[in-house]
Amino acid sequence: MKAQLIGQLWRKLEPGIVILLLLIFPADVDLAPPIRSAVNVFAYIIIYPLILGCWKRFIYVCTKDWTLLLLLIIALASTSWSVAPEVSNLKLRALIRTMMIGAYLVARYTPVELTQLLSKVFILSGFLSYAAILLIPSYGLKASNVEGDLGWAGIYVFKNGLGSIMTLAATLALLNFLSGNKKRFLSLIGFALAVILIIFSKSSTSVVSLVSAIALVPLFKIVRQHYKQRVVLGIAALIVAIGIGILSVSNLNVIFSDILGKESNLTGRQPLWEAIISVAEERPWLGYGFGGAFWNSAFGVEAARRNPLGWPPVDADLTNFHSHNGYIELFTQLGWLGCSIFIINSIFILYRVISLIMTTKKMENFWMLQILTIIFIFNYSEVPTLLAANQLTWVLYVSISLSSAVQKTRIKRERYLNGTLNLTV
Repeated sequence: MKAQLIGQLWRKLEPGIVILLLLIFPADVDLAPPIRSAVNVFAYIIIYPLILGCWKRFIYVCTKDWTLLLLLIIALASTSWSVAPEVSNLKLRALIRTMMIGAYLVARYTPVELTQLLSKVFILSGFLSYAAILLIPSYGLKASNVEGDLGWAGIYVFKNGLGSIMTLAATLALLNFLSGNKKRFLSLIGFALAVILIIFSKSSTSVVSLVSAIALVPLFKIVRQHYKQRVVLGIAALIVAIGIGILSVSNLNVIFSDILGKESNLTGRQPLWEAIISVAEERPWLGYGFGGAFWNSAFGVEAARRNPLGWPPVDADLTNFHSHNGYIELFTQLGWLGCSIFIINSIFILYRVISLIMTTKKMENFWMLQILTIIFIFNYSEVPTLLAANQLTWVLYVSISLSSAVQKTRIKRERYLNGTLNLTV
C-alpha cells in the first residue's frame, strides 16, 4: 500500500521535477558557484530514478539511432588521444548525463506531451528573466559586446543564452497560435513577450534564427495541401528561398553592418576561426580530445597567438574559452572523424523529420525542424552546443534524433501490419 502511494506521489511530482531540471541545469543559467555545484549534484542523482520508471523503454530508445551512438563512442574514445585527458573525462561524464536526459524525455513522454512540458519551461524562463531584468537589473542586465553596452540576459550568463531559449519559445508559441489552439490568445502574448526579450537581448544570431524558423512556417501550410497544390507551392517556396539566399550572399556587408550591427567578419571572429583551424589542421583526423582539451593545452595558446587581432590574449586563462563556432569546436575535439559522423547523423535526422512532417502533418514534428534550424544557425557564430554537456539545445537535439527514429519505426511497423491484415482479408 505504501509502495503504491509512493508511486502515485512520484508520478505527480515527476513532471515538476523534470521542468525544474530542464530550467536550471543548463550551464548558461547564471547561478552562484555553490548553487551550480548543488544543481549538478541534483542532476546526477535525479536522472537515475527518473529513468528507473521507464528503463525498458529507455534502453529501447537509446538504440534507435546508431550514428548518434557512434558519435558518443568516438567522444568516449577520444580520451585515449586527448591532450588533456583529465578535462575530457570530466566533460564526458556531464555529456553522458546530458544525453541521458534527452533519451529519457523520449522514453517517458510523447512528442505532444514533450512540447507541453517545454512550454512550461519556457514560460518559467521568460517570467524569471523579466523579473531579473526589472527587479534585479545588476543581475538581469549584462554586457552585450566588447564595448560594454548592456543588453538583456535575464537569468542567463550571456545574452545568447536568453536569446536561444526565447527563440525556441517564440517558435513554439507561434505554432500553437497558428494551429488553432484553444489558448490562441495566450500563445500570441507568449510569442510577443519572447520576441521582446530577443530584441532587447541584442543577440543578432537569435534574430536571424527566429526569422529563419518563422520563414519555414509556410512550408508547414504547404504539406497540408493536396498533392498538386503541394508541388506548385513547394517549387514556389524553393524559388523564393534561393532568391533570398542569393540576395543575402550578395549583400553580406549590408546585412552585417547596417541590419545586424556587426562587422562583415562577424565581430572579429573570422580571424580567430582561421587561427584555430590552422592549428587544428595539425591533427585533422581525430582532433585534440573531447571537452575543450584543445583550450586546456599549448595548442589553444598557439591558436590565440596566431590571431592577428590579439584576441583572446595569449596570457589569458583559456580553460573555459571556445571557438565561438560549434562546427570548428567539434573539429578541434574530434577532427574529421567526429565531424563526418555528425554530418551523417544530421542528414539522417533531417530526412526522418521531413518525412514525418509529410506523413503525419503534425505541429510537434514541424517544430523539430525549426529547432534543428535554430541549432544549426546558432552554432555558426555563437556558443558551441554540438555534442555539448549541460546544454538544453543538445538535450533537444538528442531528443529529436531519437524521437524521429522511434516514430519512423512505429510508422513502418503499422504499415507492415496493415499490409499483412489486408492480405489476410
